[in-house]
Amino acid sequence: MIAAHHSDALTLVLAAGCFVALVCLWAVYFGRAEQLAESHIAATENPIRSVHIGINVIHGVVTGLVMFAAGSETVLAHTGAARAGVGGVLMLAGPAIYLLAHAFYFRITTGTGWIPRAVGAAVLGLAAIAAFWLPAYAVVVALVLILLAVHLNREPHDEPAAER
Repeated sequence: MIAAHHSDALTLVLAAGCFVALVCLWAVYFGRAEQLAESHIAATENPIRSVHIGINVIHGVVTGLVMFAAGSETVLAHTGAARAGVGGVLMLAGPAIYLLAHAFYFRITTGTGWIPRAVGAAVLGLAAIAAFWLPAYAVVVALVLILLAVHLNREPHDEPAAER
């Protein structure tokens, strides 16, 4: 998509915004969260439960990424449109599902680190409702700002909770 519109500044800026959003999602997944999950699995009496939940949660993570990719491609293909339409909704709803899956995992297993993800998912979900009518640049700006906020607040400040 970018190759076909490489001279369009708006397309390039929005593509860069999508890249920043993807990096934020990556950081939320591979940041301290991975260490927290590993330490919980090592300390719990039932590590199979935590791993089983993690395997199930990955479906939400992948679903969110696919929705984000489809939305990004659609929005980047129509950057000049008056509204982002379904692409804008997918672009925000995908990361919302991604963060909700993370929040679920951390709430059920460790009891920490889930609140920023849940709040981010809720804000993205609300923004996705409006995204259909917003211009593409507004959707990408909202996405980047929300994900940056989640990324900056993702660090769990509590120690892992005892087995639930």
